[in-house]
Amino acid sequence: MVTVQGVLVLLIAFMGVLLETSWAEDQLVNVSTLQMFVDKLPDMPLLKGFDVVNGVPKPKSLKIGMYMKTWRFHRDLPATPVFAYGTSERTATVPGPTIEALQGIETFVTWSNYLPSEHILPWDPTIPTAIPASKKGVPTVVHLHGGIHEPASDGSAKAWFTAEFKDRGPAWTQQTYRYRNQQQPGNLWYHDHTMGLTRVNLLAGLIGAYIVCQPEVEGPLRLPSGEFDRTLVVFDRSFRTNGSIYMNSTGNNPSIHPQWQPEYFGDAIIVNGKAWPQLKVRRRKYRFRIINASNARFFKFFFTNGLGFIHVGSDSVYLGKPVETKDFLLGPSEITDVVVDFSKSENANVTLANDAPYPYPSGDPVNDANGKVMQFLIADRSELDPSRVPSTLIQYPVPDLSSASRKRYITMYEYESNTGDPTHLYLNAKPFDAPATEIVKAGTSEVWNVINLTQDNHPLHIHLGLFVVFEQRELVNEEEFKDCMNKLNDAVKCQISKYARGKTVEVPAHEKGWKNVFKMRPGTVTRILLRLAYIHSNASYEFDPTGEPGYVYHCHILDHEDNVMMRPLKLTSSAEEQLVNLTRLQMFVDELPNMPLLKGFDVVNSVPKPKSLKIGMYMKKWRFHRDLPPTPVFAYGTRKRTATVPGPTIEALQGIDTFVTWSNYLPSKHILPWDPTIPTALAVTNKGVPTVVHLHGGIHEPESDGSANAWFTADFKDRGPAWPNRTYRYRNQQHPGNLWYHDHAMGLTRVNLLAGLIGAYIVRHPEVEGPLRLPSGEFDRTLVVFDRSFRTDGSIYMNPTGNNPSIHPQWQPEYFGDAIIVNGKAWPQLKVRRRKYRFRIINASNARFFKFFFTNGLRFIHVGSDSAYLGKPVETKDFLMGPSEITDVVVDFSKSKNANAILANGAPYPYPSGDPVNNENSKVMQFLIADHSEVDSSRVPSRLIQYPVPDISSSSRTRYIAMYEYTSDIDEPTHLYLNGKSYEEPATEIAKAGTSEVWNVINLTEDNHPLHIHLGLFVVLEQKEMVNVEEFTDCMNKLNDAVKCQISKYARGKTVEVPAHEKGWKNVFKMRNGTVTKIFLRFAYIHSNASYEFDPTGEPGYVYHCHILDHEDNVMMRPLKLYLVKNSGSENGCILASDVDSVILPIDAFGGHGALSLARSKRNKPLIIAVEENATVLDDTPDKFGIEAVKVSNYCEAIGVMAAHKAGLNPHSLRRNKIKNLQRTLSPANGYAIKKATAIGQSK
Repeated sequence: MVTVQGVLVLLIAFMGVLLETSWAEDQLVNVSTLQMFVDKLPDMPLLKGFDVVNGVPKPKSLKIGMYMKTWRFHRDLPATPVFAYGTSERTATVPGPTIEALQGIETFVTWSNYLPSEHILPWDPTIPTAIPASKKGVPTVVHLHGGIHEPASDGSAKAWFTAEFKDRGPAWTQQTYRYRNQQQPGNLWYHDHTMGLTRVNLLAGLIGAYIVCQPEVEGPLRLPSGEFDRTLVVFDRSFRTNGSIYMNSTGNNPSIHPQWQPEYFGDAIIVNGKAWPQLKVRRRKYRFRIINASNARFFKFFFTNGLGFIHVGSDSVYLGKPVETKDFLLGPSEITDVVVDFSKSENANVTLANDAPYPYPSGDPVNDANGKVMQFLIADRSELDPSRVPSTLIQYPVPDLSSASRKRYITMYEYESNTGDPTHLYLNAKPFDAPATEIVKAGTSEVWNVINLTQDNHPLHIHLGLFVVFEQRELVNEEEFKDCMNKLNDAVKCQISKYARGKTVEVPAHEKGWKNVFKMRPGTVTRILLRLAYIHSNASYEFDPTGEPGYVYHCHILDHEDNVMMRPLKLTSSAEEQLVNLTRLQMFVDELPNMPLLKGFDVVNSVPKPKSLKIGMYMKKWRFHRDLPPTPVFAYGTRKRTATVPGPTIEALQGIDTFVTWSNYLPSKHILPWDPTIPTALAVTNKGVPTVVHLHGGIHEPESDGSANAWFTADFKDRGPAWPNRTYRYRNQQHPGNLWYHDHAMGLTRVNLLAGLIGAYIVRHPEVEGPLRLPSGEFDRTLVVFDRSFRTDGSIYMNPTGNNPSIHPQWQPEYFGDAIIVNGKAWPQLKVRRRKYRFRIINASNARFFKFFFTNGLRFIHVGSDSAYLGKPVETKDFLMGPSEITDVVVDFSKSKNANAILANGAPYPYPSGDPVNNENSKVMQFLIADHSEVDSSRVPSRLIQYPVPDISSSSRTRYIAMYEYTSDIDEPTHLYLNGKSYEEPATEIAKAGTSEVWNVINLTEDNHPLHIHLGLFVVLEQKEMVNVEEFTDCMNKLNDAVKCQISKYARGKTVEVPAHEKGWKNVFKMRNGTVTKIFLRFAYIHSNASYEFDPTGEPGYVYHCHILDHEDNVMMRPLKLYLVKNSGSENGCILASDVDSVILPIDAFGGHGALSLARSKRNKPLIIAVEENATVLDDTPDKFGIEAVKVSNYCEAIGVMAAHKAGLNPHSLRRNKIKNLQRTLSPANGYAIKKATAIGQSK
């Protein structure tokens, strides 16, 4: 990489050269003084690209160098310094030798650079340019234009090298290029392709022809051959009086680019190295393979005597049938293959002329010098001509638009300075170094709509691929469309269909075949079908086209290409395979699976005990639909064979620990594309898929919470900075309810869940839930719902390209799949009886909201939301679920009037203002209902489980949480933050364990964000629309302070009713755009109001985040820390009773105010320890005052008990000698009443 200082040094040196060299001083040759048609047309040297051994063609290796020498372009011009290709300096020519290859026989070429340390022409270091580290040598690299071969042999602009390979570009691969010649027969050419120097290197002479012959196919055509088959390499040059090539030394915007100009034009027309040559021909047919090797000049060829051209090929491909024209337009780099019949000339000589203005199409008219190309001197007498032009040439498969796997829009932009002069040109408004956005599956076809918003005609060249031009249509209201594109750079958002309605420009008949270059007219949309496979066989390439450095597509006006109208083109074998047409998949053909059940507890002698589970993450294949191929997935399971998507349902018992050892058996590479430019878990070894498991809704220590930075790879070879241990402890001390577990690795959550790492977890409490008599057993089903799209090979589709690829090459703000999956099957069906069923529905989608309803009007009875039961049931006809939310409902199928019912979805995507649902993503699953009703012993009681009513007056603090979305210059999202801060910034939400807080969540984005808070539970108190949102947002973008921005002034809009079924305790809620949502957040057990029975203050802490996974990953997530003891200065210099975690007192000193205050504390009651060995004169024992305490014999034991309490152990469960507790009258930590207190060591 060249530094700014390096560029300044180069500029100073470059400007010094301009002052000292004769470039600026030498007078240009007046070409009108040069006599035309005095030099004979050279036939360039021929190099065979194959050997013949015993009559059998064999591969051949050639060594071709690039030399500096002199070349005489005209009889009356001095010899010109040039760069030339050849097998030696003596034999090197301009253009270089013609290489004749044989179809199917490989040619190996070792390209060697023998050029001097400095260029013979001026160049511009301020455009993206190959600059050697040594600052010496002329960088070169060779591209075989029209060749079909590996990326390593394509001549990448950054694969350059200097003499003796002393300096090499970042994409340099090898000295010898392998040209497979497996493609169709036709005309190619080779030329320099160095970044930023292509125009000067070709101007210096680095060009040459290359022909792929196939005698068995071409021979029967009987086209002119041998001496009657000539290659014409045509280009333009201007010269100084000393014979040197003229190249402008000053740019049109010298303050920006001191040398670069948008087009180079020379007045002398050169053919095969001679200015206006002449060729003696006989009166018969000749074949001319004409290559326009000019930097920027278009040629409109015609004969001055009216002779016609018979076109037999275009670019590198034969036409299906010949086409006759009187004239034709040839853009830079285009090739036309024509037959001319001189027997039809009425003159003894004829001039091949040019009539194309320059720059094309609206530039200067030609003059006498550049309006002439060459002269043919025709023999007097006709002769027998065995050659012919057949009515049919070579037929290739007809292009089929319906076969296209994708449609793209490619837009051409030109940028200007304040003086109105061009500064640079881009494709799709992106520089060359921005990550590839055109990533194409090898072997497929795509439709490209090329939109030219400039005033120039741009010959677009696509490496590797061939295309057919279907239509070229003029834009209407072009300026209006251009204004939109300059803002959004999105043809769809700018409604291209509204503007691409102008006059259709007829594609010339001789250009309707397969091409690799086409002229994109200004103010038009050109639709092409691009094929990335052999066109002669429709077969995939016989090599790997997916390697580095990939390919490119670019404008072939070299001055445009260099600055830098060129973009990468990547091929892949899997990333862009054609998507499954879901309309062809029949719905409701797979039965709804019941996921495997894992008990999270043991039962020993009828007593439940803690249990240890071992669950792995495996790569395997899973069939999502009867008619889809098996899909590679990541799956949870106790072993690979039994792993499922979703994973097994874990059933835990309230109050009984479940220990899970999570093991990673995933491969070294991910099955889905991901983006390393967002904060991401990256293995140090660059091998392995990082994973970590979060139990969503779980209440446990931080080290078991699955921190995003606690990830690990297979065999724990790589571990994140917050990795704690292999086994997680789930205490299950919380209320009964529904949870789910899923991956939570930093930056990879969206792809790991998309791959399949999800599963359900249920905390049961039979004593509490049993009396409710809700449907149970086979009538209690968990439904894990998510969306996916698939490729035709069955694999999951994840976008390989981001919406801002120059910033994030892969990340997009939301993922949506059109197939709706339930328990691992697309649109399954379930046979049900005419009775009540309970469905625990988990929305495990990355970004999709579901608005569930039954098509036959059946209703839902809500009994729980997220991980908590409701206080009483709520009936609805439909309900909205955000990503990660859980709804617990009862459906009574006995009330259905139909034999089946479809669970449907009506939520637009992205929610709330995105596309309406289609037929595929609006269906979820089908229920086939039995004919006859039956006795149903289940019920839905009028009251469910009652939890303490939230008391807003008890909150210890009020906070404001603001949601921000940031966009790029093209108005596409780049990242999202909470409170304007990245994840890695220090925690600002530091809450005291055991307390409550009020959070006001302000959504300043256009999306609805499901906010998930780890550990804590909350009740939504109010959601209010904001007024004058833009004004408030402007202030927040400046200050990021809701109080200073007077939030109360703006939070005065309409109140949005919180749905009745979401008024209970939740851990996720949908934060509507443009609203302030007030929640009451509790950091304690909600069923008992007791503090946690563990230490929640440890590292790595907890988090809160948006649960749209694409937002979470980039990086709408912030740390959440808890503490137990405040700084005494925080409450007017006082320590509150609620601030104390533990207290140790002599056993007879419990009568003081401090002890009594601590004992009577209603919030966060501390552990009180009574020490027997320290007797005092007092007689104030805990028994005397009814204080619950733990009695120990000495202070060492007291410290041990306090440490056990700090570690989360229940001190009353300790069995050490001489430690016993006093009789207790308070409820134990689980919050459910017991009949009597029990002393340590006693049995019930």
